Amino acid sequence: MKLKSVVAFAENTDYGIGQAKLLDKFIKEKSPGTKYKYETLDRASKDFTPAVLALRANPPDMVINIMLPPAAYILMNQLYEQGVAPTAKTWSYDGAGLADYPDFWQNVKEAGKGMICFALYHPKMDIPPLGKQVAAEYTKRTKGEPNRLIFQAADSLLLIADAIKQAKSTDPKAITKALQSIKFSGVRGPLTFGKEQGIGYQQWVDIPYVTFQLTDVNQPVSKSNLVQGAGEALVVNKLQRAK
Repeated sequence: MKLKSVVAFAENTDYGIGQAKLLDKFIKEKSPGTKYKYETLDRASKDFTPAVLALRANPPDMVINIMLPPAAYILMNQLYEQGVAPTAKTWSYDGAGLADYPDFWQNVKEAGKGMICFALYHPKMDIPPLGKQVAAEYTKRTKGEPNRLIFQAADSLLLIADAIKQAKSTDPKAITKALQSIKFSGVRGPLTFGKEQGIGYQQWVDIPYVTFQLTDVNQPVSKSNLVQGAGEALVVNKLQRAK
């Protein structure tokens, strides 16, 4: 995207600060010409105006939101009300998986239009038959669209069941050992665990993900603009600037 400056707002938790620091590491590796900084915000606060106003005079090319609701919604609304993001200059990026929360649109309205979202699921993803079966059953029971949490829950449950079967035991140590070398294909595709010490050790490091953009108020994820399919490159020219 050739961004020259990026600012992230992270909630004051291990989750928020940890993700903000990792962004710093990866931006330096992938885009060394991009200036990046992050600010930690109190997730219990009801007003982030001082932090937002500091960007008005010289807004960055992108603002990244690494906060969870309700603080995330407050921040989004104040960024929009102060004309900081999203604008024709500044992209708004969701780094916390907010877009498929059931109360997302009722809390953000116009502030959500134009936001770019990282996601672990999108209805336009090509998923295996097992995933389609889970999605169909969820829709049948709830009359709603499945989201990433449904698939993450299904993968976690099926993975543990498979590990128990391979270990032939429910002993935690036996299950852990089985997970370290397990070959597992989940509801969104193959999942592998990181074996090297460091950031991804014993984490799902190779998982399907997508990027999409919300282009209208009250837009369901299924109607959003998919700009990066699973295993594909980001198609920058499909992104739409705010007007």
